[in-house]
Amino acid sequence: AVASEGPKVLSSTVTKLGYINMDLAYHHPQRAVMVQGSVVNSAGAPLGAVQLWSVGMDYCGRTPDATNESGCFGAMIAQFDSDIQIEVHTKQEASTDNKLKVTLPDTSWKKGPDAAVLASVPGAYDRQETFVEGRPAWECRKTGAQIAYCAARRRWEL
Repeated sequence: AVASEGPKVLSSTVTKLGYINMDLAYHHPQRAVMVQGSVVNSAGAPLGAVQLWSVGMDYCGRTPDATNESGCFGAMIAQFDSDIQIEVHTKQEASTDNKLKVTLPDTSWKKGPDAAVLASVPGAYDRQETFVEGRPAWECRKTGAQIAYCAARRRWEL
C-alpha cells in the first residue's frame, strides 16, 4: 500500500542493463510469458554470473537476465506463442587493457553495401599511444583499420 499521495520513485542496485516494455506482463498477461531455465557447460556443470538475452525471432524485442551461482535464471519476459533465441554471453577475462578483439558473428553484413569497409573491422586491435579527443585510438594488427572516438557524434567510429 502507498502511504501518501504524490510522485513515487523506485530505486534499486542494477547488476545488468537492458530494456523492455515491462508492463506487457501485467497489462497484457495473455501476450507475455516468463522464461526460466538454467545454463550449463558441456560437462553439465552450472554456469553462474552469465549474461543472457532473450531475442524475439518473429517479433522485435529483447530482454536481459543473468544466471545465479547455480546457473539458473527466471526473469526474462518473452512474447507469448513466439519464437525466441537465447544469447549466452560468458565472461572472458582480459589479460590487459591495451588489447581489443572485434568480431562480427552475424555475417549478413557481407551482402550489404558496406561490405568492403566492414571486412576490415574484425581482428585484434592494439591501443595506440596517441589519443583522439581525449580517448585512446585502436589499430587492427591485421588490416590497419583504426577505431577512434568522435565526440561530436558521441560514438566510436572507423
